[in-house]
Amino acid sequence: MNAGGIHYEPFGIYPGKKETLDDLEDGDTIAVPNDTTNEARALLLLQDNGVITLKDGAGLEATVKDIEENPKNIKIEELEAAQVSRVKDEVAFVV
Repeated sequence: MNAGGIHYEPFGIYPGKKETLDDLEDGDTIAVPNDTTNEARALLLLQDNGVITLKDGAGLEATVKDIEENPKNIKIEELEAAQVSRVKDEVAFVV
């Protein structure tokens, strides 16, 4: 039995002060949503793009505490999802 469709909003890494991930510098900040599901998706996307490495098995419950490697010492700013896009002029990237 089909209970109906599930809406799944795609994620992306959007420029703030920086244009490409190649422009990331030591100590830059990336804003991510702070709710459990979206924060994990954002962190996984950052991992998929080589920004951070998460602990094995972190998956869809990942938090900033699961960051195992952060070679550029990127600061992850956790914000209410509705506020993330509002800080794009203050951070390197928003997810």
